[in-house]
Amino acid sequence: SFDLKFWKNHTLSQSLLGALLLAPIILIFEEQNLLIVASLGSTIFVVLAIPSSKSARARNVLIGHFIGLSVGSLSSLITVAIIPAVIAVGATMLLMIITKTAHAPATGTALALSGSAIIPFELAAGFLIVLVLIAIIHHLGKPYLRDLV
Repeated sequence: SFDLKFWKNHTLSQSLLGALLLAPIILIFEEQNLLIVASLGSTIFVVLAIPSSKSARARNVLIGHFIGLSVGSLSSLITVAIIPAVIAVGATMLLMIITKTAHAPATGTALALSGSAIIPFELAAGFLIVLVLIAIIHHLGKPYLRDLV
């Protein structure tokens, strides 16, 4: 069934906030980095559509993506067929589970970086700054954000 009263229950406002948050991210990271932007889009969904979930917590978002960035970049040093992608996703999952920082979109970050060279410092720093901003919006918005799913 469809929610036809989406304008009354925060769905429209939180969806618009997500779109507005993603727009400058796309401009900053430009077209060649859309795979990384995709994982940020997934993070925005988790944080704004399911704000009470453990995965939406700042700790999970920041550490999960940091693990994904690190493991994805390091796995790119291996150049044998699909091995970097397999290692990136598996190791990211393992490390997030061990550290209790599960954040599914971070596996997308690892996967996006597994096929490229080690991520440039500027891109990694920009990515982490965007994640901090998302975490701040989640923290400040907690009294107003509602679970939509």
